[in-house]
Amino acid sequence: MNSPRTIVITGASDGIGAVAARALAGPEVNLVVVGRSAQKLAAVAADTGATALTADFAELDQVRSLAQQIRDQVGTIDVLMNNAGGTFAPHPRTADGHEPNFGINHLTVPADQPAARPAGRGRRVAGAQHLQRREPIRTRRPR
Repeated sequence: MNSPRTIVITGASDGIGAVAARALAGPEVNLVVVGRSAQKLAAVAADTGATALTADFAELDQVRSLAQQIRDQVGTIDVLMNNAGGTFAPHPRTADGHEPNFGINHLTVPADQPAARPAGRGRRVAGAQHLQRREPIRTRRPR
């Protein structure tokens, strides 16, 4: 029997992230859900048996801490689903002084932190929910 695959889903406290967590949960998965709201995340963790970690992606220090927590608690990540983010008004700035769309959607993705990158043949899935109305997502795998 193989060991469970570790899947980390950011932005999992509601919406697409919560749906993905519920769909992927199972005995062969070591699921980690990440969100900003501990209360919302607790419900998803209870439904799925996942480990819940909270972080606000508007603060780089919280993202760095999250990456370290993931490394300490699960070791190797097989699949990282970057679903956290969205479309935000340009003001106010994040705690680190960045424009929110750039800061939250690009600078604070845990995959950018070496401690939380998928190892070996692990996969990273970038959230593209904000693009769904603009063009279809291509699912064909590159050769």
